[in-house]
Amino acid sequence: METILKVLGDLNRLRIINLLLNMKLCVCEIEETLQLQQTSVSRHLAKLKSINILSSERKAQWIYYCVSQVFIEENEFLINYLKDMFNKKEIFQQDLFNYKDIKERCTAKKCCTKGL
Repeated sequence: METILKVLGDLNRLRIINLLLNMKLCVCEIEETLQLQQTSVSRHLAKLKSINILSSERKAQWIYYCVSQVFIEENEFLINYLKDMFNKKEIFQQDLFNYKDIKERCTAKKCCTKGL
């Protein structure tokens, strides 16, 4: 549990988890939604995946990430706490709102969302 809490001690990782609790996303969708550099997003995803918080699925050249179902089942109390916090804090709600616009632009550019 100590490792999980250390990894969750970063706002950007929490923002990523907020998005991925709601949908599967690729790196480019996450970076555009959160306005982070691709290298930063990839580093955060690698840390989250290394302790099995995230799972991934490859479709064509894109990898889509989501919160691992096993992690959700094994950490129900923590997930419920995070969801409650995400609902109360504006930054997390704004990220979900921003994603809607990003999804439309990605679809228009025919990038990763085309493979869904």
